[in-house]
Amino acid sequence: MGKLKCGWRGMPVVGMWCVLGLAGLGVMPAAQAVTVSPAGAFSAKGKLELGKGILGLSCETTFSGTVTAGGEIVVTDVRFGGGRCGRITPVGLPWKGRADSPEQLVLHDMQVEVRAPLLGGHCAASTVNVIWKADASAAHFERVQLPPDCRLHGTLVTTTRMVIAP
Repeated sequence: MGKLKCGWRGMPVVGMWCVLGLAGLGVMPAAQAVTVSPAGAFSAKGKLELGKGILGLSCETTFSGTVTAGGEIVVTDVRFGGGRCGRITPVGLPWKGRADSPEQLVLHDMQVEVRAPLLGGHCAASTVNVIWKADASAAHFERVQLPPDCRLHGTLVTTTRMVIAP
């Protein structure tokens, strides 16, 4: 195998400077994508607190959907149960997402409509970062913001153990 050669305007560039130059040009291999597995149907259940303004509701929540063969997440059904939580409905399903790292999931265009006095209104579409807890196969919503004044907090545990890996 020949030596790696690179240069600039006829002047040789050697060693680490050559490698760094190639990396800057996008010649070095890209980092591997992070994916979710196994592919197929999933369900995640737990308690989420939905806050709007100064008020909040704690709801038994279920997210259902699929993990694609490419490792992407597609949420096709969301149910909020218990008391007044039935007045919360998901908007814009399916919500699609992916793993950004083994510790973080991202859901796009997540939004809900709340039909209740004082707490009512639209919680607009937002990209939501969720903490993935691999040991519990759980998605943790850590005071996630949905504009203009909504927030989600709580943990959903998947019924099928899910793995996030490069």
